[in-house]
This record gives sequence, C-alpha cells and structure tokens, in this order.
Amino acid sequence: MNRLQALNICMTYQNLNHQVQVLDNASLDIDEGKSIGIIGPSGCGKTTFLHILAGLETPSSGSIIFNDTDLLTKDDNEFTRIRSELFGFAYQFHYLLEDLTIYENCSIVFQISKSTNTINHEAIISTLDELGILNIKDSYPYMLSGGERQRAAIARAIVNRPSFLLMDEPTGNLDVDNASIIQELTLNLSKKFNMGILVATHDMSYANKLDEVYKIEHGTLKLQKNG
Repeated sequence: MNRLQALNICMTYQNLNHQVQVLDNASLDIDEGKSIGIIGPSGCGKTTFLHILAGLETPSSGSIIFNDTDLLTKDDNEFTRIRSELFGFAYQFHYLLEDLTIYENCSIVFQISKSTNTINHEAIISTLDELGILNIKDSYPYMLSGGERQRAAIARAIVNRPSFLLMDEPTGNLDVDNASIIQELTLNLSKKFNMGILVATHDMSYANKLDEVYKIEHGTLKLQKNG
C-alpha cells in the first residue's frame, strides 16, 4: 500500500520586517483509500499545507515521504515527474481552460505527462462517465453549471489514476445539492480506485463523512476525528 507522509513541516513567510510562521512541525500520514480532512479558519495554512504536499511550494523545513523516499531531496525534473504520476489536484476555482472542451481539458494531463504523451481515450471516457458528465464531454467550461465545472475539474485531476487526490475547498462555491453530489462522488471514487483523498475544507458536512479530520491550530495539525 502506498503511503504519503508529511513530517515536521514548517513554513515561514517574510512579511515586511518580520517573519510569519504558518506551519509549525505539522505532520500527517495518508494511505491509499483513506479520506482525510483539514479544517481551520481562513489563513491558518490549509492551502499552504496542500501545496507543500503536492510539491507546489517548498517548506522552510521538514520532509515529504512517499514509501520511504523523501520527495524533497529530488531535483525539480524528477519531482515534477513523480508529482504528475502520484497526485491529482482540484481547486475551489476549477481553473479549466476555457477555450478547450471538457474532453480536451482532460487530455492535457496525458500530453504534459513526463512518462507518456499518448492520450488515453478510454481513461478519459470512463472517468467522465464515473463523474456523470460524459454527456458534456464536447462542451466548453463557460457552457456548464458550477457543479458540472467542479466535476470536470475533478475528472481532470484523476484521469490518470493518481494515488492521491488533493482538494482545496472543492464544495466552497457550490449550493447544497451540488456540494452533496461532489462529496459522494469523491468518496465513492476514493474507495473504487483505492485513492487517498486529502481535503482542505470549511464544509463540515463533508468533513464529517471523512475517515479522519485534523484542525490546524497554531501551525500544527490536531486530530479531531478518527474513524
């Protein structure tokens, strides 16, 4: 079983003439097939922590371990390759490319992959079908509802079957009904594909459905729910 670990992550930013410590020895383990939520007020470091796990930011200190390998010791090219294979990332704002169809947005994942540039048509079709949006594969993002755009963004994030899906407020801009759909879809996909899910969220109805929930307090992760 694949395991991702964040060990003693610290993150400090320079703010004018003083330093601000956002994360202070934050540690977390996530296994494939497990769903974990991170809660806390805006600005507490939830998004920063996700970005560090995904290799989008470099911590001031600490380690990101994947199966006994410290990813932070890899050079940029190797880390980029590993990241593209291990992680899918879905944001609060979908960041779909507006001039491409939903199918084409998903196909980009394969085109920019370091391991293959061959588009996996079958994977795209099956993923869109899993998320209930196969019927809009030829539509453009501007033509879709908020819920459909978020499902398309998640489809793009998991089309290459990553080991871990990291999501930043995936239900933040959705109404109650669409938020519920996203919750159930992601949890079902986690179990079906044995994919670890880490969600930064203010949505407590979502957090309460996850296997574990941590709260960021004073830069550290405090376990709030287990099982």
